[in-house]
Amino acid sequence: MVDSNITDELMKRLQLLINHLSPGNRQLAGLIFHHLHRVAECQSENQMGAVNLGTMFAPTVLRQRPK
Repeated sequence: MVDSNITDELMKRLQLLINHLSPGNRQLAGLIFHHLHRVAECQSENQMGAVNLGTMFAPTVLRQRPK
């Protein structure tokens, strides 16, 4: 299920960022996101929908580089 709050502009920006990844990192990101999507599809059994997965993984995946 796609969050209706995600705008076309945000999707374009995300696609641009993903396209700037190296091929290996892009492939790895695709595998991770595919797995998280499969986990979210079972949220009625595991209580891990998109919001909960974002809460768990966003701080790790989207952290800033150390200065």
